[in-house]
Amino acid sequence: MTVEPRVVNVECRGLTPTYQRCYLISSTPVPAVLRACQEARRHGLYQKAFSEIAVLGYGSQYVWAHLDIDIIDIGRSLFEVFRPVAQLVHRLKFEREMQSEWFYYDEVDDVQDFINTKEIYIVPSDGLSTWVGATEEHYWPCGDDNVFYIDPDDSERVFRGGDGEGEISIIQLHITCTHVTITLPELALLVVSQAGCIGFMCENKLQNPDRIAKIMIRTGWR
Repeated sequence: MTVEPRVVNVECRGLTPTYQRCYLISSTPVPAVLRACQEARRHGLYQKAFSEIAVLGYGSQYVWAHLDIDIIDIGRSLFEVFRPVAQLVHRLKFEREMQSEWFYYDEVDDVQDFINTKEIYIVPSDGLSTWVGATEEHYWPCGDDNVFYIDPDDSERVFRGGDGEGEISIIQLHITCTHVTITLPELALLVVSQAGCIGFMCENKLQNPDRIAKIMIRTGWR
């Protein structure tokens, strides 16, 4: 009897009538093998997880998950809510806006609570380009190369780590500078030759030519 990896939605966003606590909800159905076969439950293929953060009488009291292989998708739920169970999560997925000052300067530090993550999947709701440089600017317990960015407009497009950030910069971005539209590779030629001498005020907020030059060098763009 085998199990397949799933993306399991586990969020804490409902509020009790007193507004004192958010409670656990999940849109992911019980695994089909558990519904079809009682023996599967005895084999322990899945476990009742996250009961530690459940609120008695409200929402879900647990979520069936295989924590070794399932991706736990917490959506926009706060990291701090999951602190009691963060060490159980091996594959984390969440949605955030990097341009949110609260996330960039504060909440992102709470990712460190997920000390056993092997992979982190990020859905950048404010666009892929805003996350370029995130592996250099923040600490990720799974390691930079195991951070994945999922295109919010096309979930099949996934970019990995620092190299993925470079791909995002080169492939996706078209920058408008001083009222002239140019592609990022064209801009990179200018930046690489004059890095440190020119500052750009661009639509996508990439104002640091040194950062762009580093990305070009790291990704081997020529």
